[in-house]
Amino acid sequence: SDLRKVPRFVDEFTERLAGAGKDVKDVPITLRVYRRDLDDRDLVDLPGITRVAIEGQSMPDAELEARLKAMCTQYMSSDNCIVLNVVSAMVDFATSGSLQLARQVDPSGKRTLLCITKVDEMNDEGRLAVKVRGAIRELHLRPEHVFCVRNRSQRESEDRLSLAQARKLEAKALDQPELKRGAAAEGYGLGVGALGERLVRIQADRIMESLPALSMLIT
Repeated sequence: SDLRKVPRFVDEFTERLAGAGKDVKDVPITLRVYRRDLDDRDLVDLPGITRVAIEGQSMPDAELEARLKAMCTQYMSSDNCIVLNVVSAMVDFATSGSLQLARQVDPSGKRTLLCITKVDEMNDEGRLAVKVRGAIRELHLRPEHVFCVRNRSQRESEDRLSLAQARKLEAKALDQPELKRGAAAEGYGLGVGALGERLVRIQADRIMESLPALSMLIT
């Protein structure tokens, strides 16, 4: 009943399945959360795609990358899923392994979203707006599928910063003239709220598209 216990349980099951080190196992951990005020939704938290094994990982670099890509592709390939790529504002978006894989499984970009996090760590005002505009054009992303957000940091989560407080900090971080002008001109979204609304809209569209085929299967 206490969601704060979830990280501990996940850590315990991860250690049980993959050991105490940092090995990677293709075995899912299923967690069910029940709330009366939320719609039914499956969220698959996939690992980041890395190309270099670190200490504590038993497999060589090539095998590690292949296993991670296979794990991600297994879930991302379904036409019924939404691919939400979470990338830090501080990195080069073009080098994102998840975005590269998303382009393979979803060439049209219909199911692909880019969520740019840690916007508060980019101090050069205007630079983020330039990066977002460049990502949309160079990576052929749909502007309405790109969002800039500021989530709670690890320290803030440990200090139990409320979601209401986190949203206030996010609004402050996104209060950049260049970013707002870019959002109005390009069509990308600002904030977790805008991202949530888009996810609901895409999910509704996918349900409407799949209903005819589903109805035929049932009948």
